[in-house]
Amino acid sequence: MHNEDEYMLPRQKALVITLTSAGWTNNEQTVTATWVTANNSIIVSPVPTYMSDYTDAKIYCSAQGTDSLTFTCDTTPASDIEVNVLIFSAEAW
Repeated sequence: MHNEDEYMLPRQKALVITLTSAGWTNNEQTVTATWVTANNSIIVSPVPTYMSDYTDAKIYCSAQGTDSLTFTCDTTPASDIEVNVLIFSAEAW
């Protein structure tokens, strides 16, 4: 007999968020990311058409909290950048 919880598949949600060029303060920007918690797993990647701007600015997700993500950059980008976020949770939405 197997425990039913052993076979629970993670639930996932996907978002596209925009890092605005005007939203950076001290090389950080915090954005709303519905369904994100401090403890769930996330994968963050730029929308492919923004890859060069994202990597040139050395942007990365530096923190997560309830319904929020904080991004940090080395160089403030001159234009908005769209980012894909995949959120995984073992809990029901």
